[in-house]
Amino acid sequence: MLRHQPRHPLANNVLVGLLGLSGRRQEAIPYLLELMLKDRFTVHQLVLLGAIGGAQHDDALLEKWKRNSPDDPAVLQALAWKAMSKNDLSEAETLLRKTIEINPLAVEAQVRLGTILLQSSSWAEFERWHASA
Repeated sequence: MLRHQPRHPLANNVLVGLLGLSGRRQEAIPYLLELMLKDRFTVHQLVLLGAIGGAQHDDALLEKWKRNSPDDPAVLQALAWKAMSKNDLSEAETLLRKTIEINPLAVEAQVRLGTILLQSSSWAEFERWHASA
């Protein structure tokens, strides 16, 4: 099917599932990205893409998500990871704080924010965050 219709959402979805089940997650990245570009993805697939790092390298995809869902915690977290990979800790902190404001139960965002605050040498700020977390 994909040979004749490489952008077919159902075929991409099935292939992503099969590659994931067989432990070949890295090979699933192009098919996951195709689903993302078509806005035909599940939360599980978004988490899978984040776990294998595929979305973090696609600036166009992140910008599209940001335009379409600027307050989506998953989008904000992906943008924060991107900022962290560029060592822009100030931007990452801002994005993580917004993520936590929207979803206080975003554990990974809380952990990353705590890590950034520890690195910032601002003990008072870390203590304020820790007391509220």
